Amino acid sequence: MRLIRRDIIQRGTVQLLKYLRSRVSAPVNTFPGFENTPADTNLIMGEKSIPDKYQMRTSQTMSFNEKASEIPEKLIENAAEAEVRTVDLSKNILTEVPEKLEILSRHVSEIMIGMNRLTSLPNWFGKFHRLQFLDVQGNQLSDLPTDLAELLYLREINISANRFEQLPACVYDMKQLEILMASDNKISSLYVEGLSKLERIAVLDLHNNNIDFVPPLLGNMTQLRNLQLNGNPFRVPRRAILDKGTYEILDYLRSRIINE
Repeated sequence: MRLIRRDIIQRGTVQLLKYLRSRVSAPVNTFPGFENTPADTNLIMGEKSIPDKYQMRTSQTMSFNEKASEIPEKLIENAAEAEVRTVDLSKNILTEVPEKLEILSRHVSEIMIGMNRLTSLPNWFGKFHRLQFLDVQGNQLSDLPTDLAELLYLREINISANRFEQLPACVYDMKQLEILMASDNKISSLYVEGLSKLERIAVLDLHNNNIDFVPPLLGNMTQLRNLQLNGNPFRVPRRAILDKGTYEILDYLRSRIINE
């Protein structure tokens, strides 16, 4: 054997096992002739990174950010026993939401599953009735399930950096929504009648989209405290108005209603 130094072997079984365990998380190709496949590495790192239910009960969080293509079922089972409130599966390479995640729906109030490769969300996401914060930014989503309209306590949703061409219809029924982040998509038009139903909305971020017309009636949404519209192809309001801030934008839009 050339991979293990003689002095380590001479220390005895306990030290040898300790050394071998330390090599489990070594980079791929560390052991010549025993190269790990991506699936092997994902499994090894996944098992090594799983916190137990006692750790999660203390933190109230299930966090797994390992650039993994699958989430270990044991992690979700531990999270269910710990009754976690926060789920963070961001910065992985998931192409679909793990089905087993549904068992956490009774207690979770925050879900972060951004920076993955998701093209859709499952309908059962609507069962997370306690959910207050949902972050799905940086995926490949073009729509959201209508069942998400049942998230009556959702206060903030981030759908930025996806492939939406319009705001999902379910958003307009989220009565408690205060913050809607939808920048860096392909949204081309605004449905003001739907947005107006969001009586508690305070932040509406739509910068870097394809909006070519801003409806003057948007100016009647005086509950807005932060409206971001930069980086869209519309001509009015002009950049000078946008730079003055939300109050000036809304005031300008209302003046357009009178003029028209």
